Amino acid sequence: MVIYYMDSAELIRILDAKNKVVGVTNGITQNENQFPELSKRSFVGKVCPGEPDYEAILELHADVLLTFYYNEAETEKMREKLPGVAVIFSGIYYPDLSDPEGSRFTDGVRKLGYILDRENEAEEYVKWRIGWIDEIKSRTEGLSEDEKPRVFAGGRLKPESSTYRAYTKIDTFTQMCTMAGGKNIAEDLPEFVQHGMYYVTLDPEWVVEQDPEFIFAHDARTPYGYDMDDLTTMKEESDAFMNRPELVNVAAVKTGNVYILNGIFRNDVSGGVIGAVYMAKILHPDLFEDLDPETIHQEYLTMQHFDYDLDEHGTFVYPPIEVNGGLAGIPDRYRDGT
Repeated sequence: MVIYYMDSAELIRILDAKNKVVGVTNGITQNENQFPELSKRSFVGKVCPGEPDYEAILELHADVLLTFYYNEAETEKMREKLPGVAVIFSGIYYPDLSDPEGSRFTDGVRKLGYILDRENEAEEYVKWRIGWIDEIKSRTEGLSEDEKPRVFAGGRLKPESSTYRAYTKIDTFTQMCTMAGGKNIAEDLPEFVQHGMYYVTLDPEWVVEQDPEFIFAHDARTPYGYDMDDLTTMKEESDAFMNRPELVNVAAVKTGNVYILNGIFRNDVSGGVIGAVYMAKILHPDLFEDLDPETIHQEYLTMQHFDYDLDEHGTFVYPPIEVNGGLAGIPDRYRDGT
C-alpha cells in the first residue's frame, strides 16, 4: 500500500497493518516522532499541496493507494495514472459525530478492516470510539440551552486578518464542540447549515456582539502536536486572540477562556473524539470531574501500537488543563516552568 495522509497512517497502525505500507507522502515523512517507522517508507511526493509522484508509486508495485481526496474527479484521475493500482477513499474524512454508527467514517474503518483481513481490529476500534461518543453525549444531551456556553469555534487568526472564520455544522471541529456541550455562536446563520460549506466568514463586530464565553481555535500549523514540545507557536496563537483590540471586552478574553487546539484533533482518525474529550473537560469541568482527557488520548495511541508518553511530549491544548496534579494537553514539566 501507499498511504496519503496522517489519518490513514493512524488507521493502518490501529489495524496492525503498517508492514504492508511501501510508500508515503509528505504529511507522514515530515512527522517523524508521530510516525517513527512509516516516515521512513519510500517518499512518493507532496500532496498537501500538490500531486503524488505517480512514477514512484508504480515503481513500488503498490496494489492499493489510500487517498485523502474525497473528490471523485481527483480519485478518477489517479486511477487513470495508476493502472493496476486500486485507488481507495475510505471515507474517514466524514466522521459525523452526530451519527457515528451510520457515518462514512465507521463504514470506511470496517471496509478497510475487511480489505486488510483485520476485521477484528476494526471492530474493536469502532466499539472503542462509539463508546466514548456515547459516554460524552450521555452527559451533555440533558443540558438546557442556557447551560451550554457560547463558543466561537474557528481557525487561527492571521495578524493582517480583518475577519474571523467560524466552522459550520458539518465540520468536525464544530461537531466536537456540540458534542462537548457547547453552543456555536454561528449556528443561527444561514451559511451554518449550507451544504458543502465548512466555514463562514464573520465580521469582527458581529463576533463581539455575540460575546462568546469560550474561544476554541484550530491551529493547523506544522509540525504537528506529536512532533512539537515547544509551546511557542500555540502561545502565539492564543496571544493573537487575547490581544485583538476589538475582543478586549468579550467574555472569553476577560476570563482567559481562549484555547488553542492542535489541528490534529480535527484531522486525525479519532474522528474528533479526542478533541471533544478535551473540550468537554474545559466547558463542563463539574460534569466531567472524573474524566481525564489525557488518559483517553493515551488509550488512542495504545490502540495504534504507538509508544509515546503524553506526560513527556506533545503540544495539543493551550493553555493546558490541570488534572490530578498534572497537565493535560502539554508535557507535565511545564507545570514547574521547565
